[in-house]
Amino acid sequence: MRQLGACVRLTGWSATVHLRGARESVPSPRVPGACLSRVELAEAVNDWLYRNTGRCGALDGNYIARLERGAVRRPGRDYRAGFRAVLGATDDVELGFVVPSRSHGPLRAPQSADLDPARVMPTDDEAPATVTISRERLQGWRASARWWARFRRWTRR
Repeated sequence: MRQLGACVRLTGWSATVHLRGARESVPSPRVPGACLSRVELAEAVNDWLYRNTGRCGALDGNYIARLERGAVRRPGRDYRAGFRAVLGATDDVELGFVVPSRSHGPLRAPQSADLDPARVMPTDDEAPATVTISRERLQGWRASARWWARFRRWTRR
């Protein structure tokens, strides 16, 4: 589990142990011969954040544990910079902070046909002149809007 590239499967989420491995490779400033604890790491990142941005950090040992478990996948930009500085990492990937993928396939470079304006913009014959909405649907939307307005007024009392 101390290998930096290993992954552990927890309740459907892939929790990387990169951060834990990096934390355990740094010696503790308080306890000789021990590795950096979660609380010490949180304090060091909070201190770095205050010195470099002027903002107070809110990291604690529980948040570090959530990062190591994978419950939190990617902290904010300033926190990631603090983790990189304290743990001596050059990029976020070394610590296991990767951007979650939203696409299901690999990205591809746009082809010249994709950028052709004649294919992207519809001509006047293809563009619909108006959008037709049935009277029943329009009345349903109005009734729904009235219902939500009454509900909001009633809940404000």
